[in-house]
Amino acid sequence: MTWYVYGIASEDAEDDPFYIGITTNYENRASQHNGRDSAAYDRSKALESLGKDCVLYILARYETEAEARAYETAMIAMRADRLVNRTLAQCVRAFNEHFLAETVNADG
Repeated sequence: MTWYVYGIASEDAEDDPFYIGITTNYENRASQHNGRDSAAYDRSKALESLGKDCVLYILARYETEAEARAYETAMIAMRADRLVNRTLAQCVRAFNEHFLAETVNADG
């Protein structure tokens, strides 16, 4: 049996999925994600309201569930690191802008 690791992302950001999962039947899983009880459904509807379509795409294929889960876990961790780094960079930028504005005003 083939296990698929998949991501769901807006069509213009496939390298930054907002959802990562595994399945043996990605077509069925896509239908499930389109159901109203899915967290991915909420995110995809929010993106669609901004005029962006969402896609489910295959990241990798494995022969065992254990291999697929290991890859899924690694991808989720990498995504979390990117989000933390992006957020940290935004905080540093905001702090620097605020600090520089105070310095300019103090020198005034």
